[in-house]
Amino acid sequence: AIGSAKELLETVLKTVIGDHNLRPSDDIPALLKKARTELDLDPNAPGGTSPAADSLRRTLSSLGQVVVGVAEVRNLYGTGHGRSKSHELEIAHSRLVVNAAVSIATFLLEVWQDRNQHSR
Repeated sequence: AIGSAKELLETVLKTVIGDHNLRPSDDIPALLKKARTELDLDPNAPGGTSPAADSLRRTLSSLGQVVVGVAEVRNLYGTGHGRSKSHELEIAHSRLVVNAAVSIATFLLEVWQDRNQHSR
């Protein structure tokens, strides 16, 4: 499940940037940066003037940390890289990783879909 969560995020990020060709330099942080730029979700970009601008910027930054965390947990506990068995992770932590990945993937796809519908 942890490996699939990481693969889900990787697929969504590649869909958002429109590139499904795997390159060694395209790790999760690089894909995330490209996707944020594509969707205008860069938390370091100059913010709006709405009362929630700072809170949204912090939230987007935290989402990025979760994406990277999912990839790191997968590298430590998942079955990727040809491993047939991995260390065990507490079920609650596994669910946290999977549910966070699904939530972030859903958010990114909704923003991507909204932008594509309005750009037609």
